[in-house]
Amino acid sequence: MQFQTFDDDYLRRLRDGDSQVEQHFASYFGELILLKLRRRVRTRQLMEDIRQETLCRVLRATRAAGWVSTREEFTRGFSSIAAPVLVSGHPVAAISVAGPTTHILGLRRDFIVASVCRAAQRVSTLIGDCLWSAAANAS
Repeated sequence: MQFQTFDDDYLRRLRDGDSQVEQHFASYFGELILLKLRRRVRTRQLMEDIRQETLCRVLRATRAAGWVSTREEFTRGFSSIAAPVLVSGHPVAAISVAGPTTHILGLRRDFIVASVCRAAQRVSTLIGDCLWSAAANAS
């Protein structure tokens, strides 16, 4: 196995949900996890379960910011930023902005992230208000 170093750009892209970086991360660290588990875990299925749970926990922790982005996943030169619309803590939709990578993930990225998160929060509040109103009218 060839060991690698991971710079700030790699970690940012992992946090942002870059599919190529996620695949590399899962492949590289999945192999390391299996190497550590081979002597400690008896069954292959249990090793695989532990590997998947570990990778999922790490990815969840990297996304704790409440938003994700894609970098040219579907179309070269285009990226997106999205935030979930939550009702009672569960995602029911998402607000997303897509455009040229240089605009979306460039110098204005922080502004776009804040705007998308505010919009998702506002929609979450409006949906919640509508549900409360509908429940009150039904009783």
